[in-house]
Amino acid sequence: MTLTRNGIILAIITVVTLGALLSLEPIAQDPTYYNFADNRNWLGISNAWNVLSNVGFIIVVMLRFAPYRQKQHGSDLHTYVTLFMLGIFFTAFGSAWFHWNPTTATLVWDRLPMTIAFSSFFVSVWHDYISVRVRYWLWLVALFSASTVFYWYWTETFGRGDLRPYIVVQFLPILLLPFILWLYTQKAIQPRPIFMALGFYILAKLAEMFDGAIYELTAQIISGHSVKHLLAAVAAYYILSAYRSKTNTPG
Repeated sequence: MTLTRNGIILAIITVVTLGALLSLEPIAQDPTYYNFADNRNWLGISNAWNVLSNVGFIIVVMLRFAPYRQKQHGSDLHTYVTLFMLGIFFTAFGSAWFHWNPTTATLVWDRLPMTIAFSSFFVSVWHDYISVRVRYWLWLVALFSASTVFYWYWTETFGRGDLRPYIVVQFLPILLLPFILWLYTQKAIQPRPIFMALGFYILAKLAEMFDGAIYELTAQIISGHSVKHLLAAVAAYYILSAYRSKTNTPG
């Protein structure tokens, strides 16, 4: 198979990113990650607002579930959308459980469904913009993505945690997506909602980084981590909006 100019660009971005990350020492989970700024309890719920803010993911899935049942889509698109929705739906429960009881073990169930959502979304864009043959790789990509979470947990149990593969699964698609949307011809999945989703996801990560600062800035009304959940739910909404505008599934 001949590698095109666009394919070479994507390959270079991938190789450089992987090379840079793998050249680093293993990245363990920062122990302070479990110390959230807002640890208030409410109605017996520990870290209540970090738990309850996950309801945004459920709301997004509920808003989009009925329209997809009513519309006729190609089988490939149906699989991608279903897998993405399931990932987002179970992220709400996995994240809620983790924030109720923040441990390394519960963090696995926070991250696992997110990797499923990430992988199904990214493969669907690749399918639509680059090659329909990637459909055959969907389950392998999803399995690999999930395995990075278990790999991280396994290394943590030995006292040498390594987040690098999980970081690749989470952030390499974010680097590649703008180039895919720029280099390849639009077919059906609309690029604007995807760019909106990327923007809100970046804002969500920034809110997570400034958890305590946002908590103090809002007079301890809401923390950055709770804001992160709400912004990430908005990002999921825009992704599903991109799918919604699709009328035909290529291939």
